[in-house]
Amino acid sequence: MPVSNRKRVRASDSEFELGSGELIAEMRKSGGKVLLTRKGRAAAVAIDVKSYRRIMAQVDQLETIRGIQRGLDDFAAGRSMSLGKFRRRIEGCLAVSRADRRKRGR
Repeated sequence: MPVSNRKRVRASDSEFELGSGELIAEMRKSGGKVLLTRKGRAAAVAIDVKSYRRIMAQVDQLETIRGIQRGLDDFAAGRSMSLGKFRRRIEGCLAVSRADRRKRGR
């Protein structure tokens, strides 16, 4: 269901605190959100867990796409290396890390 069709509830922070059980039940039922205000100004938004999980899944997808695009851009710009060079670089970092730990007595 599009967000625009969902019920929107507006509550001050004190109203939310006093009636949070009712507001949470209403959010679950309607799939809506609650805009919390403080002194008449928007302060926070509360949404149901299902909506939150859906939004976070979309954020994860967008971050993955952005990472892939960065990799493609790097490759197109010639910022790449062979697997052998990559392995040598990683092994060098790991060797430094191990030596560093030995110096600290770990």
